[in-house]
Amino acid sequence: MEPALVKSCPQCRLELRILREDSLAMVCPNCRRVLRIARHELAAEGELPLPPLKPHQLKLGDAIRLREDFFVVGSIEQLTDQKGGEYTEYALFAPRTQPHFLEESAEDKEWVHYTPLKFAERPRIDGDTLILAGWSYEKSEIFNVETVTGCGEFTETPQPGEKYDAVLYEGEDGTIAREVDAAWLSDAERSRYFRVEILDEDAVRLGRAQAGAGGTPSSASMASAATQEAKPAKSGSAWTWLGIPAFIALMVLDSCDFDTSTSCEQEARSRQWNDKQVQECRNTHSGRSSSFSGGK
Repeated sequence: MEPALVKSCPQCRLELRILREDSLAMVCPNCRRVLRIARHELAAEGELPLPPLKPHQLKLGDAIRLREDFFVVGSIEQLTDQKGGEYTEYALFAPRTQPHFLEESAEDKEWVHYTPLKFAERPRIDGDTLILAGWSYEKSEIFNVETVTGCGEFTETPQPGEKYDAVLYEGEDGTIAREVDAAWLSDAERSRYFRVEILDEDAVRLGRAQAGAGGTPSSASMASAATQEAKPAKSGSAWTWLGIPAFIALMVLDSCDFDTSTSCEQEARSRQWNDKQVQECRNTHSGRSSSFSGGK
């Protein structure tokens, strides 16, 4: 099995791992610089770092089970809308599938799971009506979404202040989200669509517990490249997925918001660690630099 792409940040020299073939940009969790992935190398893009993330529940490398699928948090993005609502969105990576997204609202305990429509599903827009597979969905709300910050790997470089629209369509068959002119859409793709599922805090906790209980797929089953269904893999690429357990171990070390002086104590409280586990956390990171919106 081929390893992930491993490179050093050209700004701070932190070792970074890119696990998806279609990732084109990386936000360094240490120096916060935006980096462009080109020809298997990393190049700094701009001089100013992205601001740090506000408090959020999941970290890079966290595993979670949603329904029958296991995912790993591959990037984190924080957004705001025209009403002042604040959201943290987690890109959930899995082999052989497009990224799913899990959105955490800063105001309440509600989570939203966005499942991308398959490439073969082609919605039709007729005025305020979205038609999909014989079902009709009526436009219910439009969110003007703005990027604040992020970290991890992306298909397009995140920039603070980037704006796009997220439109919700309601129907008897559920809710469809349509994103228009999002930063990561290609020139030939002006909209993307997701099925929307509301989750509560308990469902998210259960998904994390199930993923952490040893039920994740084996390394062998994760070996195939994780490319988006809607986009062909870049020619000549040899990147593949690590097994989820190894992926978690690697990515936790490079979490966007890990500060040894505080994060070990925070982890201890959330995970109910004893004194020995707290000290092991500090030892592990010693010598390292500190480091419903309708949209993804």
